[in-house]
Amino acid sequence: MSINSIRVFNIIFIFIMLTAGKGNFLWYIIAMHASIELLNRRQSYLKHSNKFYNFIFFAYELVLLERLRNSHFSAHTE
Repeated sequence: MSINSIRVFNIIFIFIMLTAGKGNFLWYIIAMHASIELLNRRQSYLKHSNKFYNFIFFAYELVLLERLRNSHFSAHTE
């Protein structure tokens, strides 16, 4: 996953979190995005399969977004 697509998705996630009233969790997105930005500026990181590692960081954000869902399963299912 390229850094440009992650930037676009993070803007969308921030909008979703703000409209859902979950603004107190924005620091997760900001911290993960700052980490990805710093890593993508390092030449040693770019030599490896950085798109795969970028996806791992992005997947963490997807987990966060899923955990903030409005509908919950029953306690037994969770």
